[in-house]
Amino acid sequence: MNKDGILHTGTRHIFEVRNISSDLLEKSLNMRALAYLSSIKADLLRDTIFQIDSSKKEVCRARDRLEEKVQERTKELEASVKKLQAVEEELRETNDKLARRVKDRTAEVNKLSYALEQSPSSVVITDTKGNIEYVNLKFTQLTGYTFEESIGKNPRILKSGKTTVKEYKRLWEIITSGEEWRGEFYNRKKNGEFFWESTSISPVKDDKGVITNFISIKEDISERRQKEEKLQIYGILFDNISDLAYICDTEGKILFLNKVFEKLSGHKPEEFIGKSFAPLFDGDDLKKAMNLYARTLQGESRQEEVCFNDTGVLCEYKSLPLWDEEGEIIGVLGTARDVTERKKIDEQIKASLNEKEVLLNEVHHRVKNNLQIISSLLDMSSMKTENQEAIALFEESRNRVNSMALIHSQLYESERFDRIDMEKHIHGLSGNLLNIYSKEQTITLDINSANVYLPVTQAVPCALILNELVSNSLKHAFRDGQKGTMSIIMRQSNDGTTLLKVKDNGSGISEDIEIERVKSLGLKLVKNIVYKQLNGKIEVIRNMGTEFSIEFKNFKEEA
Repeated sequence: MNKDGILHTGTRHIFEVRNISSDLLEKSLNMRALAYLSSIKADLLRDTIFQIDSSKKEVCRARDRLEEKVQERTKELEASVKKLQAVEEELRETNDKLARRVKDRTAEVNKLSYALEQSPSSVVITDTKGNIEYVNLKFTQLTGYTFEESIGKNPRILKSGKTTVKEYKRLWEIITSGEEWRGEFYNRKKNGEFFWESTSISPVKDDKGVITNFISIKEDISERRQKEEKLQIYGILFDNISDLAYICDTEGKILFLNKVFEKLSGHKPEEFIGKSFAPLFDGDDLKKAMNLYARTLQGESRQEEVCFNDTGVLCEYKSLPLWDEEGEIIGVLGTARDVTERKKIDEQIKASLNEKEVLLNEVHHRVKNNLQIISSLLDMSSMKTENQEAIALFEESRNRVNSMALIHSQLYESERFDRIDMEKHIHGLSGNLLNIYSKEQTITLDINSANVYLPVTQAVPCALILNELVSNSLKHAFRDGQKGTMSIIMRQSNDGTTLLKVKDNGSGISEDIEIERVKSLGLKLVKNIVYKQLNGKIEVIRNMGTEFSIEFKNFKEEA
């Protein structure tokens, strides 16, 4: 196309310009131009359509390629999204796991922290130079130093001066080498008070095995050390006594034995320390030992004879419960004495006493029979005379003999010779005398003498006194069948004194009669017995009758 906008075709026809008329030429040119333009339009349209079709195809192909790339990219993006989602899910799970681990770890730390604060032992954590980084509540309570006062300080604030430099050096050598150190310290509190601690110090290591801290766990053992010192003193004392001394805990384990144990049992003390005592005994002896131990743990003080099975040594065990400061039984303390020889001697004494008992029984039997013979002789003698005064004297003598015979008769029937039941004797004696002197039964007896026991050396004199006083009262206080009451009172007081009273409501004794200057044989006998045999005192009371009051000290019959 030229600058005038006329397209040139590729035709090679050469038109000759002829001298034609301008109108015809113009028309002809117009027609040719139109034809030429028409052909040009058709070609151009065809080319344009072809180009459009080609472009369309190219666009379709480009679109297809683009779609393929978009699909590929979409797939890649989807894969990336899935990967991102997977990574995100993994991160979320990891985050949840970490959160749970942090939560669990926090709970463990809180639990550990709570446990440390509630621990009955002191806990101290230091850095590698020994400077305190943490102390628990027990430490502050025990030492008197607050948490703030302790942090940054060295445990030397508790130093008492009793632990040597050599010991401290050895301690550091052990813990810095990664090992645990155990021992005891005699430390000092903030207020200056001393106390004992059992201590364990261990190194704390990181994942690489490097020591980062030291942790010390300490227990106050002051009370235990005091007890050990006391036990040591007791051990010295126990080792110097002649009897076996032992201590058992509440589980039957032996805590202490002195040196005498080996002599009695045939075993060394160390063989049974911390062990049960049961293997030392067999059969009935084991039952006795177990019963002794069990009853003592119930709070009783017990005594039992038990024989060691290996040596045959018989021992008398005495045990006491051991109490702590709160009143709880914490064990048994006891002694055991070798009674093998004493037991043999006791058996010999018992046999000898049995022989003496048989002999005494025979003696009292013979005395009783002899007294009865004397009584019968006196009775026969009184029958041979008609002198009433002599007959009365014979009767009084016979009554005295019968009163003594009654005592020996009671002794013969009794299992014991050191205790005469005076109530039984008074009833028997007064009943006999009442039958003799008051046959009309006009006299009433009132006897109050329960639980009064006397040895034979006092019972016989009392029997004679009762015989005289009751006889006199029955003979002289109540005349011509006069009715009345006689009281016999005998009692013993806590101070070891016996009181005997014989009282009647009869005519009464004459004012002229004084016990110190009495002339009658019966009252003289009473006075002499009271003063010389009983070492007592006698009083006569005249008040609506007569009352004799006698008082003397008790004493035991000698073996």
